[in-house]
Amino acid sequence: MKQLLPFLIAISFAVSVTAQDRNIARGAAPGEFYIGCGWYGTFVVNPFYDTLRLALFRFTENGKKLTIQYDSDYFADNSVMQPSKINADATPGVLYCRNYYGKSDGYLYSALYASFDYGKNWTFREEVSGQCPYYLANFEGLIYRIGGLAEYNFFVSDDYGENFIKLYDTPKFIMEPYFEKCEFFAIAYTTKSLYHTNDCSGTQNIIPIDEEFVSYSADVFRGGLPGEVYISSTFNDTVPGYRIFKVSFSADTGHTFRHVYVSDPYYYQGPQYSISFMSDREPGVFYIIKFYEIQDTNPDGHHTKFCIDYYRDYGETLVDTYCHDLTKDYPIETCQTTTDLSAEVLGGNSVFLTWTKPDDELPVAGYRLYRNHHLLTKELLTDTFYLDENLPAGDYKYHLLTHYEGGCISEISNTATVTVVVGITDIGGMKGGIVVYPNPTTGMINVQCLMINVQNIEIFDLMGRKHEGAKAESRKTSPNPSKGGGSPFSFGEGQGMRLNISHLPQGMYFVRITTEDNVVVRKVVKK
Repeated sequence: MKQLLPFLIAISFAVSVTAQDRNIARGAAPGEFYIGCGWYGTFVVNPFYDTLRLALFRFTENGKKLTIQYDSDYFADNSVMQPSKINADATPGVLYCRNYYGKSDGYLYSALYASFDYGKNWTFREEVSGQCPYYLANFEGLIYRIGGLAEYNFFVSDDYGENFIKLYDTPKFIMEPYFEKCEFFAIAYTTKSLYHTNDCSGTQNIIPIDEEFVSYSADVFRGGLPGEVYISSTFNDTVPGYRIFKVSFSADTGHTFRHVYVSDPYYYQGPQYSISFMSDREPGVFYIIKFYEIQDTNPDGHHTKFCIDYYRDYGETLVDTYCHDLTKDYPIETCQTTTDLSAEVLGGNSVFLTWTKPDDELPVAGYRLYRNHHLLTKELLTDTFYLDENLPAGDYKYHLLTHYEGGCISEISNTATVTVVVGITDIGGMKGGIVVYPNPTTGMINVQCLMINVQNIEIFDLMGRKHEGAKAESRKTSPNPSKGGGSPFSFGEGQGMRLNISHLPQGMYFVRITTEDNVVVRKVVKK
């Protein structure tokens, strides 16, 4: 039984790299990549399998750290996303997965899923007939598909796979999208040739390659800079049953190559083992990924082990080797997410977003905020508010991810949706450019001033009675006597203040904000 197991599950467990599909993908950030394959399994005599789990693995710090983002039951029906053929977008946190499966009609189908929280949750995008591969460009939200609708055509989506349009009839080839839109590389090991196009395969440049650099199961990868190309290929060793894995590099768009990695001979007919390559976004950095299937006892089964060779300087420097033994009890990392993201249109063409820190003991490193799945800032946000300015008319959807110290990333937050209509008024005229949040509140409120100075803040109930005792817990600046007469509730434009009203009974209150030019009153509910 144990001898049969590797053969039976090889399609699910091994790290395979083929001319059309990979289950390994470089991430949007340097030092980040993903693998989708088997995690662990247990089996009995009849049926063969008792449990078989597949997982999406995220590697960071150049392979030093591994987290399990998602796992699934291999025996689930077609509605469950299986982490097999993985792609990563240029947008941080955005991934794609393509699944193949058959139906009762006897035909094969492909389903595309997208994740917007580093692979923790997945959204179904489309189902098409046939084994249709998907390819990721070096741009945010841009993804290509070959085939579907009973046609061997070339389709493109610029909205993260939500909609595809036909771009070309019967493309000649596609394998690795490059640095420009409609620029691709492909390799044909039978003719020892590298194909390069700048117009989505309308025309192609065929570059001969010496046979020492390409053999069967060859694949091509873009490097970290334009003009850089890698080829990985497997060669038969002189000893029967043994193979050698080689990686070659070109800095001149494939016209000349040199070896940057050559493995020791390995026995490929023994215990489940595979070796793969992935280039990094950082120039000169690449990874050799070695996969092992480790046999288990009590209960009988198997689990996965990865060893990552981290190279710099185009193969000149082996920085380190990181091994990860993913036994059945390897933890899936979880941390809390934000659930109260809210959006308010200010001035007709700006959106003010607010949220609160998740209730998690882990220290928060910052937040990544997305508009229509596009990342708004490259740096982590440390405040719990953000002003998205100068927007054209349209509908906007926002979500965010919480990043914790230590590397844990939350699931996707709730989605805040707004409609922007340009030209209503300027931001200073929209209620003084002042926002009070959260509303309702359990005790803490934030007063954010966008474009004017605040001189004082007062709290009144529905009967018009002024309530004392509100405390200024924190502010962005110290009191400004020249603006507010030394009031503890004064602060400058573009700043804010956090007030504690937890001592007040539940009910509705009015927050009276005195500015240089006006008095602004906002309602707030104390729960």
